[in-house]
Amino acid sequence: MIDSHDENGKRKPRRQRKAPETMPLFDHVETPKQTKKKAFIASRKTLPKNSEIVLAFIRKQGDYGAMMYEASVGTSVLYQSMSSVYANLKEKGLIRHNGVERPTPSGIMAAVAVAVEVSA
Repeated sequence: MIDSHDENGKRKPRRQRKAPETMPLFDHVETPKQTKKKAFIASRKTLPKNSEIVLAFIRKQGDYGAMMYEASVGTSVLYQSMSSVYANLKEKGLIRHNGVERPTPSGIMAAVAVAVEVSA
């Protein structure tokens, strides 16, 4: 055990520790807008494939449709990607929200999307 008092009963001065070499918390100077742009560019590579997978799942669900959470669980697509996938499919007119909401496992109500029938 380390004795913190000297032989006269006085407290020994604490030894000063050297500050470790620290890195700055943010060592880059990217703005949030630049970071968002990089993320968007990176996601463009996977968006078409993820959209195909999710659309096939929603079509299989029929009129029951699928919330983003259900589509994530039912496919190999990460939940974090679902917002951009659903936005892409909705923009292309391949899915629509049917006005129904269901609770997610956390109890939050979420919109349900169904596939739009494509006319030949």
